[in-house]
Amino acid sequence: MARTSCLGVAANAVIYKQDAGSIRMRVFRAAAVIALLAGPAFGQSQSVPRYGDTDKAKTPQQIAAEREAERAYKRSLGNIPDQGPTDPWGGVRSDSAPKPVAKAAPAKRTKTGNTAN
Repeated sequence: MARTSCLGVAANAVIYKQDAGSIRMRVFRAAAVIALLAGPAFGQSQSVPRYGDTDKAKTPQQIAAEREAERAYKRSLGNIPDQGPTDPWGGVRSDSAPKPVAKAAPAKRTKTGNTAN
């Protein structure tokens, strides 16, 4: 028999175990986990050319396309105008500002026999 508190709520409520999910949901979760783990594994399976490996022979069309791409790149570099030195703070400084004058070195003191430390 359950006891009731002053608010009328059962104090010894029975908690039933919730079903962890239907079989469809469990299958879906398992498939999602497998898919998430298979992606990085698939990425590791593709080979990367090692140092010193020879490249595959290129077709004449690929060679011609590379040459044309290189020529287009060099032409595009020629279209960039030459820029002189830039001064990002040029607008802040005035051109007529006096140049800072270097201070003259202070005269050297000669040591005397009297040291007052």
